[in-house]
Amino acid sequence: MSAMLDNVREMVRGSEVTLGTVVVGLIVWRVLFHKPAAAKEEEKGGKAKPSGKGKRPEEKKANVARVVGKAPAEPEPEEIVYREDWTFAELKEYNGSKPNRPLLVSIRGQVFDTSTRADMYGPGGPYGSFAGVDASYMLATMNTEATNANKAYNAINDSEKQSLDGWDSFFKGKYTCVGKLKSFTETGDLA
Repeated sequence: MSAMLDNVREMVRGSEVTLGTVVVGLIVWRVLFHKPAAAKEEEKGGKAKPSGKGKRPEEKKANVARVVGKAPAEPEPEEIVYREDWTFAELKEYNGSKPNRPLLVSIRGQVFDTSTRADMYGPGGPYGSFAGVDASYMLATMNTEATNANKAYNAINDSEKQSLDGWDSFFKGKYTCVGKLKSFTETGDLA
């Protein structure tokens, strides 16, 4: 290690190498060539010794694997095909409770994929109650309580209708429509 530092000092003297470049080089060297003590022991044929603050060797290996790109593959996200016969029960399956499923929100019976904004529509997000339901009434009345999900929106007043029109335009401009709920008529009545 000290020989390497001497080489680094020599490179910096008399050249235009900056300290930042040297630091980046050291980080890259550490990631690419440094082996933890447990890995060195295993290469020698010995048993890996538990090290670290309470981590088992297999946990450390998993962490190392993630750093060098050998982490177990995440499940592929489910692809949604456009359909015009979504039911409330099917829509509910896309509420963010299953990580490989998209987040779907329905407005006026049109189903949108909001997965790109999981921070907003996913579990714990400010609009998480919209995922997996028709949120028309919730958006029109600006009331995010779950009891307002899948509620007919035909009895809203003019200002609420205007609000819903705005949200409808917003969703159409920002998210991909993946279908329609078969339970709503054009007027917002439950079929």
